[in-house]
Amino acid sequence: MRKLTLVLAALVAIIPRVLPAQDSANAPKVPKPAKALFAATTPITIKLTADFKATFKNRDTTKSKKEWFPATLSWVASDSGTLPVEIATRGHYRLKAGTCSFPGLRVRFAKDKTEGTIWKGQGTLKLGTHCKSGNQRYLQIPLQEYSIYRVYNALTDSSFRARLASATYIDTGDANKTAEAPAFFIEDDGDMAGRLGAEGLKQNGATFDDLDPNTGAMLSIFEYMVGNTDWSLPFLHNIRLFRVGITYVAVPYDFDWSGLVDAPYAFPDYRLGTKSVTERVWRGACVSKESLDQMVTFFNGRKEAIYAAVNPPGLDPKLLKDTIQYLDEFFKMLNDSYKANNELRVK
Repeated sequence: MRKLTLVLAALVAIIPRVLPAQDSANAPKVPKPAKALFAATTPITIKLTADFKATFKNRDTTKSKKEWFPATLSWVASDSGTLPVEIATRGHYRLKAGTCSFPGLRVRFAKDKTEGTIWKGQGTLKLGTHCKSGNQRYLQIPLQEYSIYRVYNALTDSSFRARLASATYIDTGDANKTAEAPAFFIEDDGDMAGRLGAEGLKQNGATFDDLDPNTGAMLSIFEYMVGNTDWSLPFLHNIRLFRVGITYVAVPYDFDWSGLVDAPYAFPDYRLGTKSVTERVWRGACVSKESLDQMVTFFNGRKEAIYAAVNPPGLDPKLLKDTIQYLDEFFKMLNDSYKANNELRVK
């Protein structure tokens, strides 16, 4: 019994509760407007020139510091231009050479060179890439994952914005090898916090009791809707935590392992007992009947915007058809009170 008690105590220690802060010191900050890159949603065209052969050799996820490589970024959007930047690989599973020959990237800007461009104020941005060149199925994955960011944008402003790009990559380290694929930039944590008048938190984790019940229910139902099980609020896995005044906000990201994407490399955690990532699994806390009723109304009210978000330019018609069917199954369940009570763990 003592050993069990010590184990439980250790678990509690690594999953701390986020305690409400005191007084007016935590009054909401003044929200800032979105930076230029994420103030619009029209796709942009980019060309990234770098020694990708050397960059992609840097795949060690155990290093605390990333190695950065010089690159040149050209773009066509509301303006056009060329800037010197730096790039580095990012990710975990997709960083493995056996998974992705073209891993995700970070692009780092020199802020003193971005004035007067759509990159104004940017420091380091994540770039969602296509994983494998020359494979049509993989070229669709950035479009699918981008659309899920747009779905969550349709549900709440407390979400990371994304900007779709048509990317050309020129590899100076491999006889000017060129790849073309969809990609998308993801809003920086600090920029999103600025939009909300929020503060990013460094806690190791949180519980659903730390969130407003409807906020926690919306997050959980969203993840269930898109078939994503690759997240955890207690461990802040693919979740960022923010505070707006005395309100705590959990913001999800990284959706390529969701059932809505159904990426060829994705597989469910064996502990879930499922055979495919397309099988939905409830990962949230139990919700009250009152909260569920409010969420049914809420999601139904945004159904049109959700369906519009999953149809980005360039998406394969067959994948769009599969996506619509996947969402149809969710809404059919949501509007069947008996099934919703069971699937969404109503207490």
